[in-house]
Amino acid sequence: MNPERKIALLILAAGASKRMKAVKQLLPWKNTTLLGNAIEKGIASDVDQVFVVLGANYENIKESITHFPVEIIRNDDWKSGMSTSIVNGITHIMNQPDDYDAIMVGLADTPLLDVDHFNALIETSANSLKNIIATKCDDVIGVPAIFPDNYFKVLKELKGDQGARKIIKLNKEQVTSINAGEKCKDIDTPEAYKKIIKTINR
Repeated sequence: MNPERKIALLILAAGASKRMKAVKQLLPWKNTTLLGNAIEKGIASDVDQVFVVLGANYENIKESITHFPVEIIRNDDWKSGMSTSIVNGITHIMNQPDDYDAIMVGLADTPLLDVDHFNALIETSANSLKNIIATKCDDVIGVPAIFPDNYFKVLKELKGDQGARKIIKLNKEQVTSINAGEKCKDIDTPEAYKKIIKTINR
């Protein structure tokens, strides 16, 4: 790995999670919350800085993560779709004093993904500097994914509910994927949350 190469982790956590009928980011997970879990793993990985985009339930969620050494980005336009969080996040990171060579885009609702997976993405990226390094879940290739700086501009052009996966689909030839297997399970409904909680409490 190039020790001078800087990678930011951008956690998208601005949504209202209507299907959960609860604030998904604050759902308990082990000794923290779903969002806290994502942040802890990000901090423990080889990324240089963790940024978190918040929107819905901003004050409550912000209060829950103020003890973490992360930078919080407020997205007041979160109702207009996931693209607004990506655009806000990328813009904020590009305006930092530090020049980041790549940004890993991630979510808070795939809690089984671990530090080893994050670091595998980073290590692969170090050997393929201009390619997107993404996560394969069954037949879907998506986030967490590392986008080198040659993709920052197109990420900033996303609209509405378009997510980072659109950029991955449009650039298949430049994508390397790492299979995450069973770690991919996400939490979108109360039933999914109960099921995944049972697996970690066994």
